[in-house]
Amino acid sequence: MTPKGCSSKLISMAAETGLAAKHSRKSITEITTPFRSKSALRAVAILSADTLLYVACLFLTLWLSNYLLRAAASILLGIAITRLFIVGHDCCHGSFFPSSKWNKFFGRIVFLPSLTAYSLWEIGHNVLHHSFPNLKGRDYIWTPKSKQEYDAMSHSRQWAERFYRSSSFGLGAYYLIELWWNKLMFPNRSHVGARRKVHVYDGLLVTAFALLFVSTVIASAQIRGASIVAPLCFSVLIPFGVWNYLMGFAIYVHHTHPTVAWFDKKEIWNRALPQIRNTVHLTFPLPFSAMLHNIMEHNAHHSDINVPLYELPAAQRQLEEQIGESVVVQAFSFRAFHESLRVCKLYDFENYCWLDFKGNVTAQTIPFAGE
Repeated sequence: MTPKGCSSKLISMAAETGLAAKHSRKSITEITTPFRSKSALRAVAILSADTLLYVACLFLTLWLSNYLLRAAASILLGIAITRLFIVGHDCCHGSFFPSSKWNKFFGRIVFLPSLTAYSLWEIGHNVLHHSFPNLKGRDYIWTPKSKQEYDAMSHSRQWAERFYRSSSFGLGAYYLIELWWNKLMFPNRSHVGARRKVHVYDGLLVTAFALLFVSTVIASAQIRGASIVAPLCFSVLIPFGVWNYLMGFAIYVHHTHPTVAWFDKKEIWNRALPQIRNTVHLTFPLPFSAMLHNIMEHNAHHSDINVPLYELPAAQRQLEEQIGESVVVQAFSFRAFHESLRVCKLYDFENYCWLDFKGNVTAQTIPFAGE
């Protein structure tokens, strides 16, 4: 049965004929290949600048006496953590340094301020998310529930789902609880399969860093003869909260949009040009894009993980010039963002519609490029 407001006829025809994907994966890779060049000099410069920013902000949160200035430094520290994480994200893809050994070594190091275990991130992000974006059962990031799944949840779980998808603060809570805590710190076997030694070592490395970091913050307060409450808030809790919000926001807007579809059948998903069509290019003024190391140029990144972050803007422009009709581009505005939060609650996987929590259709998605 097709819900009122949904149209499945065109979708079914496209799925059956496979005509929706106008561009093959090979042709898209040919567009992005010229931007794969990696520069050790640029990588070292970016890593050095981000490390200096992190250390400077941390120093300010520990030693400034004015609470307003400390709060500002604390927010900047959260941004510095995010920037270091994005560098680590590129390292984990093997696209930041020319050397694979450098990528693995520095990737683990720059992941530490965000308390991210390198090998666990690699499983969830590289193996699952990048291989199967917006395919239910494989991609686990912001996967929408069906109305039947939602109705079968406990009241507490329904409340959590409403909070995650209805509130700006819910985006950060979603990353903190559903991804970081459940899958990147203490994952169960359903997420990682058989635990390998590298998972244990990476987990211990993150735990050791966290203990050392908190101990250092406490020691700095004791040296000054001050209370440990303010340093813990400004140097630990607020920056970690800022990082979680920025990450939750980024991964939400990357693949959630009123026109972007989700799938539960791999054979149909495979015809939908998923690395392009299931990904959103959210545009911002240059300072914000640069602040987040171009991570919003997301179609280019999903099309070719070998493109380093410093080449993503050029690769994205080239993609949009050549296959612009297949790319979802959205200029950021608070109105559009809150509209997405209002519309994208549950999903009808049969008819490719977004639903509200009562099951009413809120948007008809466009699962196939060129429709």
